[in-house]
Amino acid sequence: MPRFCRLAAAALVVASSATAQFVPERHYIVSNDDGIFAVDRQGATVTTYAVDTDNTGRYNAVAMAPGNGDLATIFSPLVTGTSRFSRVNIVGIETRLTTISGVTQAFAPDQNGQWVIATGAGEVFLTSGSVSNGPMSTIATGLVGANAITIDDDTGDYIVGRFLIGSGGLVHRIDRRTGRVTTMATVPSSILAIDHNQRTGDFVVVSANEFHLVDGNGSILRKIGYGGNAVFVDDVTGHIHLADGTGIREFDENLQIARTVSAPTLGSSINGITIWGSRKLCPASTNTNRVGSYWRATGAFPDSKRASYFCAISVSGLRGGIDIGAGRINITPDALMFLTASQPVPFFTKRFSGLTSSSGSFSAEFVLPSVSVAAIPVTFAAVAVNPNKPGGLDLAASLTVKILP
Repeated sequence: MPRFCRLAAAALVVASSATAQFVPERHYIVSNDDGIFAVDRQGATVTTYAVDTDNTGRYNAVAMAPGNGDLATIFSPLVTGTSRFSRVNIVGIETRLTTISGVTQAFAPDQNGQWVIATGAGEVFLTSGSVSNGPMSTIATGLVGANAITIDDDTGDYIVGRFLIGSGGLVHRIDRRTGRVTTMATVPSSILAIDHNQRTGDFVVVSANEFHLVDGNGSILRKIGYGGNAVFVDDVTGHIHLADGTGIREFDENLQIARTVSAPTLGSSINGITIWGSRKLCPASTNTNRVGSYWRATGAFPDSKRASYFCAISVSGLRGGIDIGAGRINITPDALMFLTASQPVPFFTKRFSGLTSSSGSFSAEFVLPSVSVAAIPVTFAAVAVNPNKPGGLDLAASLTVKILP
């Protein structure tokens, strides 16, 4: 145990002075009118996960699902009909989870392990995504042209981008606690995609010919003269991956183009993008986020099997984080982080340290505090020790939870 505590302290408390290295190559997972594909960093299609065999619609979005590397996706009709929210496993078997009336463009993982879905008709739903045709709860209506959605990791709120013909795009915030809808920002062009950057707290708002950085208060910080159809922010590296047509541009933390990938074999424009293995931590769908309840997360470090892992929580947010040169652990050190990273805390944390399984998985949980911090999010971070990884650690994007009364 003393050795483990030293590892935990080194990883979660002290920022390493190691020289920055490239993150190991990871395939893109993209969706388009023809299907879902894995594309390597040279643009070659290496795997086909799903195919639109009858050309009746398109795969509008894709994301990593919790667990064993499955994907979540939305297949939407071209004009009218019924969309389906599905799970696709690693051998390409698609399981329908929920159906939605009309054209549906976007979805995102919620803080409590569920999924939030936005439709072109202006409705925003929350669904567990675990039961075929399971019930959905309505969060908001009237946001016609809802074309993109993400989660504000700092507050748990839902952030919706709208596509408005003949006018600019609107960014709306839906308060997770009250359901109240407010207009957060207006950008010059209709919005096609949006994502949140854990490392900066800003939103990447994408239109056809440009993208904007918008802060949490709605102020436009910067405009970049590249547009696209889909975007993904890698929260470990802070890089922005922007898909335009059949190409992908990777922007570094300084918003300089670090790499351009051309994938002409895809045949049609990319509608959704993620990176394989990017969702290593997932909240359990049974979480209620209520004060006094246990909040559970599962982790998957497939490159770190039977490896030491350790977790920590903080009430001081995601930034500035702990920089280890090859990436960043998105958690801000405070007294609670020091406490939970260094030792078990009876009646508060469970399984915050140990060994990952033969597949690299683990689970951990903690009690949501019933004190004054209920108004702010709690950050949960986990790492695995892996000497083959840059900096000796297998990193993951952190999770946040906004405690509900």
